Amino acid sequence: MNGTNGRTLLLALGVFGICVSFGHAEIRTPSTEQQRANSASRPDTFGIGRPATADEIAKLNIDVMPNGDGLPPGGGTATDGAQTWEIFCSGCHGTNGEGGTAAPLVGRDPNEGPLTVGNFWPYATTLYDYINRAMPQT
Repeated sequence: MNGTNGRTLLLALGVFGICVSFGHAEIRTPSTEQQRANSASRPDTFGIGRPATADEIAKLNIDVMPNGDGLPPGGGTATDGAQTWEIFCSGCHGTNGEGGTAAPLVGRDPNEGPLTVGNFWPYATTLYDYINRAMPQT
């Protein structure tokens, strides 16, 4: 190791607070008093923004669990779903989900090629959650 690399290594060790002695490395962490002093000198905010309200957080809490927890109120039938598919989905994913300008959604064996949503999301509620979050809405 030349002199420049050696100085760089020593500087790096110093910057990261690592003390090397007798063949082992020890990471030094600030004491509790040092941590309190450091946090007291930092503002909770930087003069911008504000804490989110409970209502704002609730509006963003849109996850849906496999057991149905988190689904919005309402219901539907397969006929309703077919109409929704025709209006919002078939233009990209094909009449029967075989693909078009967007990826196919059905008919793929996971051992034979590109995977479909059925390979990733085995629950209808999880698929709904993905569609609700990610699909373009017209």
